[in-house]
Amino acid sequence: MGLYQEKNSKRGGLFDEIRDIIIISWNFLGELLVTFSPFFVIFMAFVAFVCWNGSIVLGAKDSHVVSPHFSQLLYYSMVSALFMVSTSFSL
Repeated sequence: MGLYQEKNSKRGGLFDEIRDIIIISWNFLGELLVTFSPFFVIFMAFVAFVCWNGSIVLGAKDSHVVSPHFSQLLYYSMVSALFMVSTSFSL
């Protein structure tokens, strides 16, 4: 077997890469839990609020109907990107 064939036979496909990501993530499970724990705490607080309130709406639920508001998603994306600039670039 030539060098080219050996190199190509060792190349994994998509499923091999997914399997490798899962294995690496499992090995770093403790670090991942510590890293994502603030997000998990906020998510659990949100779930607790929705269970307690019965809806995500604050105030008069009859007047404020839940509906998708895409411009709010754009505002959120802009503000999030603005606050993440300091982590993306360094001097």
